[in-house]
Amino acid sequence: MNPESIIEEMGGGLPAVVIVGMGFVAIALWREIRRLNGVRMEDMKDANRAHSDLTKEVARTLDDLAENIRQARRE
Repeated sequence: MNPESIIEEMGGGLPAVVIVGMGFVAIALWREIRRLNGVRMEDMKDANRAHSDLTKEVARTLDDLAENIRQARRE
């Protein structure tokens, strides 16, 4: 349906125009929210991946340090 026919179905006048306009704004905002939510989810995935990589690197570094300490104690 086009906006004019929707306004006619509602009886016309300023209130109908405002309601139809608000409906279009609500739809546009809903689409933008969905788009931004998708972008946010991708950012979260990237951040989680980076955090996981950093955690693995810290664990490897701690293992290396522990091995160095064990070697130093043996000497």
